Amino acid sequence: MNKTVLTNENSIGILRSVMMGLFSAVLFMTFFFTIFAPYPVAITSVLHGRLRAAIVLVVSMFAVYFLVAPGTEEFLLISLYIIFGGGTLVMASFGLSEVVRREIGPIKGILLVAGFITSVNTIGLVGYAGMSGRTIESTITQSIEQMQPWFKKNIEDMKQAGQDNVFEFEAIFTQPELLINKLIEHGPGTYVEFLLLMLWVNLFLLLKGNRLIKTKNNCKYNEMDLMNFKMPEPFVWVVIASLLLALLGSYLKVMGLTILGMTALKGLGVFYFFQGFSIYISFLNYMKVTGFIRTFLIVLTVFSAWPILVCIGLADMFIDFNKLMVKKDRGDL
Repeated sequence: MNKTVLTNENSIGILRSVMMGLFSAVLFMTFFFTIFAPYPVAITSVLHGRLRAAIVLVVSMFAVYFLVAPGTEEFLLISLYIIFGGGTLVMASFGLSEVVRREIGPIKGILLVAGFITSVNTIGLVGYAGMSGRTIESTITQSIEQMQPWFKKNIEDMKQAGQDNVFEFEAIFTQPELLINKLIEHGPGTYVEFLLLMLWVNLFLLLKGNRLIKTKNNCKYNEMDLMNFKMPEPFVWVVIASLLLALLGSYLKVMGLTILGMTALKGLGVFYFFQGFSIYISFLNYMKVTGFIRTFLIVLTVFSAWPILVCIGLADMFIDFNKLMVKKDRGDL
């Protein structure tokens, strides 16, 4: 009887792993929800071990291959997305699960995993360009030229649908040189923003899930450690230096300096955004805003006024909004 129960539990566990793998594949293939793709693998690793997580990962990768591979022969960019995106998924999933399992500080863990992923992807991209005998720029240019029929078809569909921004897409996607310049100028900063945001969101969910299956006393860190952190004050000078570097590069027309400065600014901006978001949540608590109105305000602010949250996080270095709200609540102001 015990063997039967054990066998049934193992079967159910494997079935759940397969379903989690398919769920991760679906998230990976979407645009908006790609950011959550590492979570099914990572939470499986935290709750059920690395072996079960490996099953989830294998199922996920096979699902992605069978869903996309038949249409990727002529689309090199999509192939690169699957290769490097899949690699990022693997490293993020197991990296974040190790952060939780080894009880590494959340912010330190995010920086460690982000640094490792960026190093591996950079080495891989440079190695790929070296083996192909072409520069990264020429490789991407060729792949974009191969995708011109696909771009034109979608642009025609957009025109027929009467979309307003169709001419902007047409100006960019039908001119490979212009698109390449945009990718080179904004690509690194966007990559850093997305990577840090992805790691933060997934680690937040992992820490919350880990806390739910343990007593609070058994968890060295939980999701509130990500919500209540504050950037060290000396980083204000890094922000100023990055801004000056970007402005200097733009003035001297040295793209390398501009890219370096803007990438640093965007990376720091992610952390100041979450610091500002934490202050905003504290403000809603202070104003006793709850229920649907609270949810509506949070969603509206995050999607439409996120630069304001970044500015609030940066200004908190000088004002300390949380302390100000506590003083006002006590009647000190």
